[in-house]
Amino acid sequence: MSRPPDEIGAIVDALVQAHIGGTIERRFQAIELPRLGEAGIVDPADIRVSVRCSFVEGRVALEGKLSGFVTMTCQRCMEPVKVGLADEFDLMLVEDEPARIAEEKLDRGYEPIVADPERFDMRWLAEEQILLDVPLVAKHEDVGCASIASRADSPTEPAAHRPFANLKNLLSGN
Repeated sequence: MSRPPDEIGAIVDALVQAHIGGTIERRFQAIELPRLGEAGIVDPADIRVSVRCSFVEGRVALEGKLSGFVTMTCQRCMEPVKVGLADEFDLMLVEDEPARIAEEKLDRGYEPIVADPERFDMRWLAEEQILLDVPLVAKHEDVGCASIASRADSPTEPAAHRPFANLKNLLSGN
């Protein structure tokens, strides 16, 4: 029996890849990354993550790139907006929180994260890096969106409702 498609290749052995100096590349859609939906990111999306694995002083290090795009809701016009992804990151895998704190103090240029290098979850990595890369408030860059939103935000003067406007005419008999 085969694994479901969303499980194929998400868990990788970064330790083996570090021994051979290998690179791991994965491609994801927003639907495959559940935490993105909680952040307002929907399909369509095309997310590519690439990490080169190596050792730095006995620990697995990942030099990575995130690229592609996600779809969010523009906060001016409330329509979908395509948000580009372009990020580079350097991570070091550590076994527990005390090791993470100690590694952070050494300041080697790698962000220490607690993860099992033999069962490293590329989906988790993609989610983390996307959430760090996308804007908190998504907006279209073009002026057209801003003018549509400004017209929608500035209400037109409502017609004055005057229930007794014709009362004078009624009382005078006209």
